[in-house]
Amino acid sequence: MEISVIIPNLNSTIVDKTVQSILDQCDDKFCEIIVVGIDQHNLLKPFDGQIENITTSTPIPPGSARNLGVEKSRGDLLIFIDSDAVAHENFINGHINAHKVFNNAIVGGAVNFPSKPFLQLCDNISTFHEYMPHMPAGKKRMVPTVNLSIMRDKFVALSGFNDDPAGEDTEFAQKAVYHEIDIQFNPLIEVIHIPERKSIRGLFVHAYKLGNYTKLFDHFSGKYLNQKPGPMFKYWIVLFAPIIACLIIMKIIFLEHLPLKYWHTLPLVYLLKCAWCLGASSRYSPST
Repeated sequence: MEISVIIPNLNSTIVDKTVQSILDQCDDKFCEIIVVGIDQHNLLKPFDGQIENITTSTPIPPGSARNLGVEKSRGDLLIFIDSDAVAHENFINGHINAHKVFNNAIVGGAVNFPSKPFLQLCDNISTFHEYMPHMPAGKKRMVPTVNLSIMRDKFVALSGFNDDPAGEDTEFAQKAVYHEIDIQFNPLIEVIHIPERKSIRGLFVHAYKLGNYTKLFDHFSGKYLNQKPGPMFKYWIVLFAPIIACLIIMKIIFLEHLPLKYWHTLPLVYLLKCAWCLGASSRYSPST
C-alpha cells in the first residue's frame, strides 16, 4: 500500500519533530511526506530531498492545506497529522492495519499530551477529551484531523475538507455519514499533541473559535427539532450555555471516565466549554 502523510503547517515550532517522527516509521515502505504552508523558522530545511514542502504565499486554512497536499500526493492511503503533534512509533502501521480491517471507513487515533504546562493541558483536555488513549475503540460521530486516515477514493467521494479556519473535521465526518462511510476510533494509534497555546486568552480564543465553526447545533436542530435554527436560537444557546457546559463535564467524568489525575483541570475546562457555547451562538443572528 502506498502512503501519503499530509501535514498542514503554519510556522509550527516543532514541525521538524513531527516530520522526524514520521520518517522514523517509513524506512521499509513507500511513504511520502508532504508539508503544506509556511515555515518561517526554516525547520524543514534539513529534510530537503526527504519530503515535499509546498510553501504558500499567505496563510491558508488547515483544511485547504490538506486538500492541496492531497492534490500533490500519490498514495492510496492518506494519513493526516498536524504540525504541532508527534507520531507515536505505531502510527503508520496502526493506520495501515486499521484499513485492512475497515475497508470503508475513516480511521482516527488517540490524542495524548504532556501533563505540563497546566494551561496547555486544559486546552488539550477541553478539545480532545473524547479521543484520549483510555477511551475504547469503536465507532465515533467524528474523529479529529490531528490523527486521521482515509483511502484516497473515499476522500475524493467526500470532496475533501472545507476551508473554514476550524471545525472542518466535524463537517467532514457528517459528509462521511451521509455517504455511509464508517468512522472508526482506535486508541492504539497515538499522537502526542503539543499546541503552542499557553495563555488564558489563547485558550478562550481557541474554544470560542471552535464553537464559532461547529455545525453540531445545526445538526441537533435538524435531527431533534426537525427544523433549521430559528431567530431565537442564538439566545437559547447563550441562556443554556452554563447547563450545556455542565452536562459536558458530567459526560467527561461519568461516561468518558477522565482519569482522576486530570480532574484538577475541570474548572477551567468548564469555562472553556462555556466559551465554546458562546462561539457557537455567534453563528446565529436573531434577524435571520
